[in-house]
Amino acid sequence: MKRVIATCLVAAASASLLSFSVQAGNYYRWTNERGNVVHSDRPPPQGVDYEVVSTMSTQTRQVDADEGAVAPVTEPDQGKQSAAAPVPKLEPQILKNPEKCAAARKNLAMLDSRARIRMKNKEGEMVFLTPDEQEVQRQRALDTIEVHCE
Repeated sequence: MKRVIATCLVAAASASLLSFSVQAGNYYRWTNERGNVVHSDRPPPQGVDYEVVSTMSTQTRQVDADEGAVAPVTEPDQGKQSAAAPVPKLEPQILKNPEKCAAARKNLAMLDSRARIRMKNKEGEMVFLTPDEQEVQRQRALDTIEVHCE
């Protein structure tokens, strides 16, 4: 039982040391002589093929055993293609809002009626909108209708 606890403590300490070093941005990965994958903040012994893995991106750098220990640089060289696939940019999903749609349609109807329109300014006073300000409000209503109406 004591061996199990000691093994767990050693594993936890190793994991915390690795996570601390990984926060720096890179770590080394290789397969040892027993076939186990090893992750470390230090390069492997001489004569072992390994990878330098970036924790800040999906890039890795293959290092031949002949090169020995190299600096943990993972940026692609000029002229070489990156091994990392581009991450697609996702467009935010905007849910249709019937209340905003109805309010925008009502505002647009008022703006198209050619009536003099008053709104509160930044100081909270009611002021009449100029024709340019009415056009800005009209465009805002159209944009809101496009986003929130079916």
